[in-house]
Amino acid sequence: MAECKKYFRQKKGQWIYIWDNETRRNKKMCLQDLLDRINHTLRHENKIYFATIPDREDYKMEGMSLKEYFSYN
Repeated sequence: MAECKKYFRQKKGQWIYIWDNETRRNKKMCLQDLLDRINHTLRHENKIYFATIPDREDYKMEGMSLKEYFSYN
């Protein structure tokens, strides 16, 4: 398993611990990987989940700049 990216004082580098009933094993995955899977599954919904506030704000700013670009063209 690839090592989770470490971010100082951020939730993105945190591990999520899982119990798999099917294989009866302990597993772990990065919080950001879990959020990526959730966002992919819910891609047709109007919500996107983020691990940190700066990630959310960056996404909002990117979306607003694209909206302005397409409204002028």
